Amino acid sequence: MILGVTVINALIGHIQESNAEKSLQGIRNMLSSDARVQRNGKHETIPTRDLVPGDIVILRAGDRVPADMRLIETHNLRVEEAILTGESTVVDKITDALEGDLPLGDRVNMVFSGTTVSAGGGVGVVTATGAQTELGHINQMMAGIEKHRTPLLVQMDKLGKAIFAIILAVMVALFIFSLALRDIPMGELLLSLISLAVAAVPEGLPAIISIILSLGVQTMARKRAIIRKLPTVETLGAMTVVCSDKTGTLTMNEMTVKAIITADCCYRVEGDSYEPQGRIFLEGSDEPVQVQPGTVLETWLRTIDLCNDSQLTQDERGLWGISGGPTEGALKVLAAKAQLPAVEARLVAKIPFDSQYKYMSTLQHIDGNARVLITGAPDVIFAMCREQMSRHGAVPFEPRQVYHLRSGV
Repeated sequence: MILGVTVINALIGHIQESNAEKSLQGIRNMLSSDARVQRNGKHETIPTRDLVPGDIVILRAGDRVPADMRLIETHNLRVEEAILTGESTVVDKITDALEGDLPLGDRVNMVFSGTTVSAGGGVGVVTATGAQTELGHINQMMAGIEKHRTPLLVQMDKLGKAIFAIILAVMVALFIFSLALRDIPMGELLLSLISLAVAAVPEGLPAIISIILSLGVQTMARKRAIIRKLPTVETLGAMTVVCSDKTGTLTMNEMTVKAIITADCCYRVEGDSYEPQGRIFLEGSDEPVQVQPGTVLETWLRTIDLCNDSQLTQDERGLWGISGGPTEGALKVLAAKAQLPAVEARLVAKIPFDSQYKYMSTLQHIDGNARVLITGAPDVIFAMCREQMSRHGAVPFEPRQVYHLRSGV
């Protein structure tokens, strides 16, 4: 029976850890990708693991940077580096030389392994791969952390030693008592003592603990948290303080538009994350708004949809995401929630967003009409405006309106 319980206990632990390893391997597969390189004057695509220092890599919007690289060419290149710096804002990259020993976040002429190209493109020379990258150094530091036994294992060790000591003491006492006061054959006495020791061992305890921890692991899995080792569940329950960065750990580095402010209306928006599901309500009303063509709201939503470098994506598991910066992605999702009627739009020209002038502009042909669309920082857009759209048409943009809008921004 003891052997059977031990085998069952080992199987439960093995199955759980195998499932965790499969999930982790799935994550590794998502992280692994190919890289576009230029070798011997030819462009080719190779696995990321085959990159070596000195390779010339071509980056495009949506790419995951395969290695640490020094940029030699950029085209409005913007990179999201939250995985390294914890900052959710995208970083504009340059090719100019920088002086001094700068922090990681200030090395704007470099791109780092694991980060994501939000917009634009560029070309870089590989400087480090694998464990030699900045991300690899972080992984090495994490691997070098001293491992401690979990509170559960410590308590189980103490319990096991206590039970062993009690059983040993009882066996010694019974052995002495039986030899001194009873005439019992030695073979029969030893067999009785061994049977007593076996009966006193709580052989079902490990299996019960494994089952309880497995239930905890399943609960965590439903919350999309992968647990490799069963005792980790109990360790989480013993925590009193968690020290962590915010972006990508406590938050998902996803932005969501929750309110819209126009010249004479305020709206609230349902929904979270990048899933394009949610209704738009006029402030103070419980009836969802039907976006009508030609209205202020429709014009604004059309602008943030077309004057936008991000793309809304859905993977094979049905999960929604964006390709591009989180701010533009949030605006793209909002436009998708509005379910705007289709129009024939063609991009003619574009001024990409730049951190110096803080706006982006596009020239679009929409249903045969040329339109210039612009999005950007509120203070920059306000300075450009002489009129604003309202329900009564174009009206002067008065200074007091700036305070009204700023109070809501």
